[in-house]
Amino acid sequence: MTATASPPLTQTPPPMRAAGPAYFEQPLPAAIILGSFFAVTLPMAAITLFASDTGLLTWLYVWLFGITHFVITLTIYLNRANLTYFASSWKTRPSSS
Repeated sequence: MTATASPPLTQTPPPMRAAGPAYFEQPLPAAIILGSFFAVTLPMAAITLFASDTGLLTWLYVWLFGITHFVITLTIYLNRANLTYFASSWKTRPSSS
């Protein structure tokens, strides 16, 4: 009887490839975000401040920037990896003041 090698209990993970910079560490996303401030936020804020009838524009401004900010904040905070990071130590826990 010959002894045969038994298969490994776990699979060997594939080799790690060199990771590039994270998405927001690249120059294009930052340029788009900063450019949108000048192209969207400032003109809309100026129209809202200086227009005589700003009812619709004010609601559009609040919806565009307030609601999207709220949704993006919750999306980032409720991401599983971020929750794990926040709960990892007392230093990274959000303060409840």
